[in-house]
Amino acid sequence: MPPKRPASAKAVGNATKLARKVMTLEEKVKVLDMLKQGQKKNAVARQFGVNESTIQSIHSCEKAIRESVATSVDQL
Repeated sequence: MPPKRPASAKAVGNATKLARKVMTLEEKVKVLDMLKQGQKKNAVARQFGVNESTIQSIHSCEKAIRESVATSVDQL
């Protein structure tokens, strides 16, 4: 009996993986500043080329990110 669904590209091996985007602390601070200015999360996500959930994660960790930036500046 033939399969009910055609094989997906992933199953065949033709799918290409997207490269993981690592955002620097500087980029994360820019994201936080844009959100503070009132820009929407989906607009910020499009501008940085990341998913909206990434922006939400950055927003939820705002305190830790800003503390990390402050301590890294103090060390210079």
